[in-house]
Amino acid sequence: MSKCLESIRNQTYENIEIIIVNKNSRDKTVEIAKNYSAKERSEQRISALSNQKENTCNIVDSDFVVEPEVIEEAVRKCENEGYDAICVYNIFDPTISFWSKVRKRLL
Repeated sequence: MSKCLESIRNQTYENIEIIIVNKNSRDKTVEIAKNYSAKERSEQRISALSNQKENTCNIVDSDFVVEPEVIEEAVRKCENEGYDAICVYNIFDPTISFWSKVRKRLL
């Protein structure tokens, strides 16, 4: 999860709020999230979205790495071209977990 959060923190778009959805995990999710000033929620993803401050959202899983300009480009598209939503292909980092290795191979 650290690689994922680091990639979000390194975005060129600066106005980012990180919300971690965590439901009773026994790993170090909460501890890692605090290092990135993330807000931890125990609800499902959709419920967590209602807690966000802004009207835009990018959902990623912990084995994703977000390219540095992705959020800025998506926000710009929505604001300048009137899109209501943007689909973003996130990159799986195969070094993070077994399932990210499997997903990377399937592509």
